[in-house]
Amino acid sequence: MKRVIFADQCANKDLYVLALPDSMERWCAGSLFNFLNYPQSESRNEGYLPFPVDPLHFEQFRQIFSRPAMTMNAPVILCLDGKPLSKDDEIILERDDTIIEVTRADCDFTEIVDEVSLLNQNLTALNSCRLEIYDAIDQVLDLETYPIIDKENTKLISTSAIIEHSRGGISDNEILRLMSRLAKILYLSPFENITRLLDNRQSRPGYAVWKNIASGFGGVCAEKTAALGFVCDILGLRYSHVIGSLAELPDEYEDQLRTYVGSAGEKPPPDWAQHHLIELHIGDEDYLIDTTNGNFPFMFLNSNDSKGFFRSGIRTRMVYNTERIKLRRTKKITGDLLLSLSQFHIPELHFQYIFKQGLGLQITSSCFIGVYFDWGGERSMTQQNYYSSMAKKVGFPYPRFLHENNLDSIPDKNLRDMLRDLLYSLRERYNHSHYTGDFTFVWQPVINNFWESPRVSPSLKKKFGELLYVS
Repeated sequence: MKRVIFADQCANKDLYVLALPDSMERWCAGSLFNFLNYPQSESRNEGYLPFPVDPLHFEQFRQIFSRPAMTMNAPVILCLDGKPLSKDDEIILERDDTIIEVTRADCDFTEIVDEVSLLNQNLTALNSCRLEIYDAIDQVLDLETYPIIDKENTKLISTSAIIEHSRGGISDNEILRLMSRLAKILYLSPFENITRLLDNRQSRPGYAVWKNIASGFGGVCAEKTAALGFVCDILGLRYSHVIGSLAELPDEYEDQLRTYVGSAGEKPPPDWAQHHLIELHIGDEDYLIDTTNGNFPFMFLNSNDSKGFFRSGIRTRMVYNTERIKLRRTKKITGDLLLSLSQFHIPELHFQYIFKQGLGLQITSSCFIGVYFDWGGERSMTQQNYYSSMAKKVGFPYPRFLHENNLDSIPDKNLRDMLRDLLYSLRERYNHSHYTGDFTFVWQPVINNFWESPRVSPSLKKKFGELLYVS
């Protein structure tokens, strides 16, 4: 198969790949533009031969092209061999890979801020990739075993059936039961940056997170929150974004964020949030939900039980350090801007999470997989002494340090292969000329984590029993 690779020169500098038959020798640019404006489901029906290698990832690019303001983007310009494509141009497909560069037109971003909409992104994605999204959610929900019951006592055993009945056909109690199950599924999925690094994804949109979870992986707090928000949007449920930070955010934080976005990133960014969760509104009740895992306990609290956390914050442990995250409710547009920035506009965001924020590659209840820049010699010993002393300080076992020369000593082949793949990805992704060293992994066993105790309202435990039990 031939490939057309759309290489974004702006935003997060992502790559979006289309596969084409080897027999396809040319493509009219006008036909390409039409293809990108069609929802993916419709382009198949229209008989287009090209198809995305990863439909859910390609959907992000399709939305950047077809509805740029909705995704906080300026209008897109496609360039081939350094020249902008017009609808009358032809793309000659002589090579196995044809690279089309993606740039942006000039734009007044102050007019875009209020057009950014996570709801519209999600509904557009559902219309475009309905089969892929429904299949992923169906896989994790297992509705054959745990059906949702509508008001006519009919068992709903597919996501599509739930969507069809969601506007008034399902009781609030059943909707709450559904959201409880989805929240628990999100929580039980790993807190990880592994797939972001291997796939070179800066941040997945909510609709793509479900496929990642169905494949046995997970995400970070913002991705899991976006996944739950996606389900809220397609069910027509109301929800609010809640952000967390170590320091109290200034009162004008949301205005600062809008100003930053309106300046197209030219003005200084406001103090960034370190945590992102969701408050769901069902009936007359609000539920504060945190599905992060890793360094946060599972949370599903009604409005009465969440008051103390809004007042005093959430106690959490960033592997070696115990901290308190302060919570703040935000306007819908603020959460939309933050998630859209992550998904479309921050290059090397995965490196910020892995290195700058110290989240490493994965945090589970039993171990932490970190990684550090290793120049060797004395610097390497300094890093090892740091992790060893931190482990001793909190009563963890001595960490193990893994690098290219001792990976073969790992008895678990799957772990060994995964770390080797991660090492290759780190070398490929982080190819800055000033860095001449390599990478070393930190395998840190974790014991006695207080976050193993979930924070669930007693009334919800009584109502749903083991559904909200997290071991």
